[in-house]
Amino acid sequence: MNQTTANYDEPWKEALSEYFEAFLHFFFPEVHQLISYQLSVISYQLRVISYQ
Repeated sequence: MNQTTANYDEPWKEALSEYFEAFLHFFFPEVHQLISYQLSVISYQLRVISYQ
């Protein structure tokens, strides 16, 4: 018996990555202003590590 499972996680991940900035801008404009969207996650992590 071959049972397939539903993929509930992937649509949420895609929605968050696609619309996260717009979501913050609409619902939390103060927080949206504090975030630099120019930096990628990796460059931010490298910057944090280099300060330690």
